[in-house]
Amino acid sequence: MALMFFLSGFTGLVYQVLWVRRFTHVMGSGSVSVSVVIAAFMGGLFLGAVLLTRVLGRCRDELRWYAVLEGVIGCWGLLFVWSFPHLASVYAWLAGGDGSGVTGLAAKATFSTLLMLLPTAAMGATLPLMVQYVVGRQDRGFGDAIGLLYAVNTAGGALGALVAGFLLIEFLGVDRSLSLAAATNLVVALSAWWLSS
Repeated sequence: MALMFFLSGFTGLVYQVLWVRRFTHVMGSGSVSVSVVIAAFMGGLFLGAVLLTRVLGRCRDELRWYAVLEGVIGCWGLLFVWSFPHLASVYAWLAGGDGSGVTGLAAKATFSTLLMLLPTAAMGATLPLMVQYVVGRQDRGFGDAIGLLYAVNTAGGALGALVAGFLLIEFLGVDRSLSLAAATNLVVALSAWWLSS
């Protein structure tokens, strides 16, 4: 269980680092793409934690729903790798003209944010869902369960950011690294589904 949540955090930050790299090509600025990715990432986590867990909070099969969320993240990751090269015309249309104006940049930033909304919302729902699962099945206090899950997930995220920035891009490139992250999410999804059985 801890390994699954560690890998979930790992892939989340791998995506974040790689999205910055990918969106820099369409934004034309590293600082703008960093701002857009971080804002979309945090906004998606918020939406997932608040909105999705209102629905999923009533479920009693948390581990299966966790598997579904991880599967959504992984499938979206693979779809992103395939579709992003084909979105150049969409970005050009949104930007209008040379795309260097404020309106063009805002349109590209909005579209990029929408692209990241589904997987980041799924990521945001995983922690509350797993807390509900662990607390319902152990004698430890609520705070201990949250602390442990958060620590494991954060450690995975820290390692993911380092590995993505220093190793994955260098040795695999952006698309293969994104595919690896997506495959990891799918393995986590299958593992969680198997454990729920």
